[in-house]
Amino acid sequence: MELALHSTSTADEVCKGLWMGGCPPPDFPVQQHFDCLVLTAREYQVPELFPRVRVVRVALNDDGSPMTKAEAVEAVRAAGRIIRWLNGGLKVLVTCFAGRNRSGLVTALVLCKGMGVSPDLAIGAIRAARGHEAFRNSYFETFLRAYCGRT
Repeated sequence: MELALHSTSTADEVCKGLWMGGCPPPDFPVQQHFDCLVLTAREYQVPELFPRVRVVRVALNDDGSPMTKAEAVEAVRAAGRIIRWLNGGLKVLVTCFAGRNRSGLVTALVLCKGMGVSPDLAIGAIRAARGHEAFRNSYFETFLRAYCGRT
């Protein structure tokens, strides 16, 4: 299922209750569709624009440089919170600027750690929902595979 956030951005359901997409514009009524919003684009950290939903800020960079330890910690913490929200029956939208890489990392962590799927299946589910170009940051993929290989 796909939801238009505005004329150039959409969100897609990756699994029940977990959506991934581009950043919603300030006038998009997030609260009419979702209970929780995750902002992963470092350049778009504006929770005050969405006062009627629970917001998590995860300032990730997607400029081609390696992930920092702080970014990895933020992504994992956000995934843990999302897992709790989903287990509580809440509907979650995970966003980044284009809805491909940063949101893909956090979504993949949720799928692996919260639902027990392999990194390959998580990446496949994200690409099936968001298109072939989703989750193409090699640093994010390396981190996902290393982190989700832990018990």
